[in-house]
Amino acid sequence: MDEYLQYLKGLGYTQASIKQIRMYLIWFIEMFPNEAQWNGSSLKSFLDKRSELHTKRKGRGLKKSYLGMLETDVRRFMRYLGKEEPQEVPLAPPASWWERRLDEYLKFCSNHQGLGEAAIRARRYFLRRFIRCLERHSVMSSKALSFGVIMEFVRQNAKGYSLSGVQSLNAALRGFLRYLYKQDDIERDLSCAIMRPRQYREQRIPSYLTDSQLQTLLNSFDTESAIDFRDYCIFILLIQHGLRVKELSELTLDDINWRERTLLIRDRKAQGHLLLPLTEEVASCIKRYISLFRPDCKPTRLFLCMSAPLRPLSRKHMSRLIRLRFHEAGIKGYAHLLRHTFAKNLIEQGEPLCVIQKLLGHGDISTTRIYARVNIKQLREVAENDSVDMVT
Repeated sequence: MDEYLQYLKGLGYTQASIKQIRMYLIWFIEMFPNEAQWNGSSLKSFLDKRSELHTKRKGRGLKKSYLGMLETDVRRFMRYLGKEEPQEVPLAPPASWWERRLDEYLKFCSNHQGLGEAAIRARRYFLRRFIRCLERHSVMSSKALSFGVIMEFVRQNAKGYSLSGVQSLNAALRGFLRYLYKQDDIERDLSCAIMRPRQYREQRIPSYLTDSQLQTLLNSFDTESAIDFRDYCIFILLIQHGLRVKELSELTLDDINWRERTLLIRDRKAQGHLLLPLTEEVASCIKRYISLFRPDCKPTRLFLCMSAPLRPLSRKHMSRLIRLRFHEAGIKGYAHLLRHTFAKNLIEQGEPLCVIQKLLGHGDISTTRIYARVNIKQLREVAENDSVDMVT
């Protein structure tokens, strides 16, 4: 037990938590002193006994939350010792013909088309919905696939999506149907029947935060609190370096070169590795976060959860955290909005598009060029305001 409690200490558990867990484990060991009895059944008996004792003393049973905490702590201890009874995993039904073809297609996308993890995930999502639609219509093989079923799926599933969402859905469907045709699973190339939604180049102007909104956002953090200052550092990095959330969540302590004042961004979407100069404010924030607030533990990721068990902040967790911080500041926003704001600020400072393209990690400069339209929009607003003043 002492070894296990020391292990918990290494995971960042406080002394008070370790003391409480030790008490739970002593109760369990006193009830089942023979280790050979430690399994799922003995754990259930232990929980029932604790609830029964509490009912006798207090006249009511233990709360579900407390029982859940007891169960979790004892189960983790058994799992640490390898004593937990293995759970029976129900046999999965055999994969259908469509599911097998989907797996093959996604491997083809990864190995031969070079699609990234996010693109593969999006295609898997849309194509699984497509397969469920086919199975509802009893289309169990490619021989029964018809143009009508495909178009019905597109019409039903395009509702509620933005233009980019519809484009992703259509791209996944076209790619899959084209793959089936090249594999001789279908006689005709049905992908040409799926029309791309019309989109004019650079028709959308990216949203961004105003200076006052940025100030409101940054003022909402209590920089003396460990969690708040960690989140403040996250926002400063996003604002001043325009990182993607995935890039930020994967930063490690080794990616920071304090002597050269640089930040290494690994595996960028279109550029491989990129070395960025650390701004003075970002360097100061990271130093204070590491020295005062970041838990001292084995994970080398820069941003960690602040409560035990200590672990790196995942991309999904960080995205939720950022949205929550926007909400608390009274601003409707998301992580990529800070990236748009970073690009807009560079445009206003007169940076060349090729430099901005490199900093943002865009593979095609036409993606970067859309940010240049932000200034055109501002000029139009100024011109309109001036014309109104002249008339009045």
